Amino acid sequence: MRARKNSSMMINSIDLETSRALNIMRLLAVFAVVMLHAQQNVDVHAGWQGALAGGSEAFAKFSLGWSCVPLLFLVSGYLQFRKPLDAWSNIRKKINGLLMPFLIWNTLWIGIVALLQRTQLFASVATTSIQPTVAQWNLVDWIHMYAGLYLPGQAYYPFDYQLWFLRDLFVISCFAAPLFWCIRRFPMMTLAACAALYALFPSLYVIKSETLLFFVLGGVWVNSGIGLREVNRAPYWMLLPLWVVTSVTCQFVPCASLVAVPMGVLVLVRFGFSLAHTRHANTFGRLGYLSFFVYLAHEYTLSILETVVNYAMPNVGQLVLAVEFICYTILIFAFCLSVGWLLRRYCPKVLSLLTGGR
Repeated sequence: MRARKNSSMMINSIDLETSRALNIMRLLAVFAVVMLHAQQNVDVHAGWQGALAGGSEAFAKFSLGWSCVPLLFLVSGYLQFRKPLDAWSNIRKKINGLLMPFLIWNTLWIGIVALLQRTQLFASVATTSIQPTVAQWNLVDWIHMYAGLYLPGQAYYPFDYQLWFLRDLFVISCFAAPLFWCIRRFPMMTLAACAALYALFPSLYVIKSETLLFFVLGGVWVNSGIGLREVNRAPYWMLLPLWVVTSVTCQFVPCASLVAVPMGVLVLVRFGFSLAHTRHANTFGRLGYLSFFVYLAHEYTLSILETVVNYAMPNVGQLVLAVEFICYTILIFAFCLSVGWLLRRYCPKVLSLLTGGR
């Protein structure tokens, strides 16, 4: 390898340990996403209130919940910038790998909800108070339900909510070439500018500012010539207290999330490498290949399961809702992993279509 000065963007290969750790990080991040969305659904749609609700919200958000998607952006940036970039080839790959799954899953969910809205049994559940039925959408509604643009004072997401991650990642990947140039020549200035945008502006009209920051951070990390495994040098006795303190502070000082989220990302990276050295590392690594499918499918499963449970048990106590939150997280994660494994084993072409060739 050339000297550090000329070695930027030259981490072309990833060793087995790092590859396994990256898959485990993705798995941990997606589990945290499922946990966060399970809590939000129980809280919003089932009327969860009181101390249990507040405690679960704090746990879901600040126990790595808010750091999970930034970690996915960091990993994407790290992988994107580790080798020379062909701009047009990269865009073609992202169309197949990100845009196509985005369109497929968003369209599927719109179709499912449109069908449910036409039935008397589920019409009131599928139609929310913040949007008209699918049949009543005008052109602007359709644009919002796909593009999910951020407007001043408003935040729109794709109809299949969690797909904002794919939208943001696709948009930022289309600008990878100029970012590549900036990171190679002015890495710290570029990172500082992105950090300032992250602190001052939550959204940039088309993408979230956290998308830009952590995607660039992944590129700067590669540019530094420092491997991800170097995080192992940070001991848990130092990382965990800092993460806990900043996370708790977020409850009282919202801007503390500017520190808590990056700390959570570092903790997840550290966890990934720690699990990569356990006897079950190969199993975790193989399951990590299905994390993208779990991310795409979990909102479907959560919405359907929640609808059935709320219909069967419309009025339950707060303790039961706490149990629902835990069960939702475990059942949805396990179910989506199982479906992904079955598709990979028996219908690999279908899985490839749904996940953009993964």
